[in-house]
Amino acid sequence: MKLGITGSDIISNRSGGTVHVINVINELKRYYDVLYFPDPEILNRLSKEEISIRIKELERDGIEIVSSFYDIINENYTYNDIIDVYSSENVDFLFSFDYGYLMGLNRDFTVILSKKMNKNFGLCIMSYGDQDRHILHYIYSTIKLSLNVKILLFRIVDYINDFIIFKRLIKNKNLLFIVVMNNNYKENINLKFKNIKVLSPSNGINNYNSNILKYRKNRKENKIIFFARLHYMKGIFDIPIVLYHILKNIDTKIVITGNFDRTFKEEKIFWKLVDRYNLRDKIIYKGYLGNEELYNEISSSKLFLYPSHGDSFSISLAQALALHTPVVAYDIAGLGIYKQFNAVKFVREFDYKEMAGEAIKILKMENTEILFDNSIDKFITEHSWHNVAIQYKDIISNFFK
Repeated sequence: MKLGITGSDIISNRSGGTVHVINVINELKRYYDVLYFPDPEILNRLSKEEISIRIKELERDGIEIVSSFYDIINENYTYNDIIDVYSSENVDFLFSFDYGYLMGLNRDFTVILSKKMNKNFGLCIMSYGDQDRHILHYIYSTIKLSLNVKILLFRIVDYINDFIIFKRLIKNKNLLFIVVMNNNYKENINLKFKNIKVLSPSNGINNYNSNILKYRKNRKENKIIFFARLHYMKGIFDIPIVLYHILKNIDTKIVITGNFDRTFKEEKIFWKLVDRYNLRDKIIYKGYLGNEELYNEISSSKLFLYPSHGDSFSISLAQALALHTPVVAYDIAGLGIYKQFNAVKFVREFDYKEMAGEAIKILKMENTEILFDNSIDKFITEHSWHNVAIQYKDIISNFFK
């Protein structure tokens, strides 16, 4: 069977979702002939040089990209021209990871291509279900998160866009099934569609036994860590406020790693908040770190502060647990799977004082090891990319029949 992968923005996006897609595709290659079709919208977001560099990186990661795309990036093809070129490829079934990531109101790449090819398709909703889309909560969170007009307008348009997209999607005759990351996704997006399949496990951790365990340390320093994509939805704007309340009760510092998202000028807003609360000497910004330095920072930190507003699983949280670093996080849908562990403390979303209070309790502990037991190692071992990919394989094969 030849499986065409569409819709996943693994060329420009280097988030946890990208890690998920690349690892699952490489596992699915054991069972299918897999071919990746880049979304034509990517040509409007990156330069040809940037795309070419990223394609070479993906090929080194084992991803086979449709050969015609090399001609496409060097010629002035229109969107419809690209669809025509793609449609000449021979595939049996289409599957979209992270459905809708680059989609505009009128350009539904996966649906358009499936219609042109006359092929059925399935899809995974990886990011759309990680936020509570119920209107009252969405309005409240939009007000809290909109620190500039651009974010406010984006979230309003995004909500309307999603509503239209999914209403239209579930009526499509070529759509056979939808995959979601956890049960809460079904509640958040509230789709009236009969074939919704839930992944469990929904994510994996690379080379857990060989790469992470050797960095585990017992000695913890008096510091907090925040490591994630530095985006407003990951809680980068919440960090200064929570830290301000923590410092009222205990002296500490926070190490921040990762790259700032440039879409909404997060870096500028973040440092304005830092200065507002006079926190410059309490924040150590290290930017992007390689695995070795990152794992050393995580394992030597006494706490991982994670005020994320949208997650499907959070590999970051799993990595912190693997390195025996306790976590304080918001009680959001995508992180519910971690409620079974004493080392993860949940607080109400946007409750900065409650989050600070839980953080202070952990920072004052003499020995945080008492929060960990063997259940965490068992959990992380079970969450292998092979186990995740097997579920995709079984779902695709059953519906393709």
